[in-house]
Amino acid sequence: MKLTLRVAQKFEGHQCELYAVPFDMHFPDESGNIKTVVQPDLCVICDPQKLDNRGCLGAPDLVVEILSPNNSKAQTASLILA
Repeated sequence: MKLTLRVAQKFEGHQCELYAVPFDMHFPDESGNIKTVVQPDLCVICDPQKLDNRGCLGAPDLVVEILSPNNSKAQTASLILA
């Protein structure tokens, strides 16, 4: 909660919006079909054209994923490689 407020304060006065889980980011493949959908803990989007009724199409301007000791090595590796 504190992190969300701090990030929101940093973008206050800008044309950026902060989104928290559940919020989908959609990534299309080369043919334009959505193949990957992820939900980061927090993300900031400054380009409203990236938003649609499903969430964000493509990469947002900032992504925050909170890791904990309970995350498995596979989960952590998949986040780093994504």
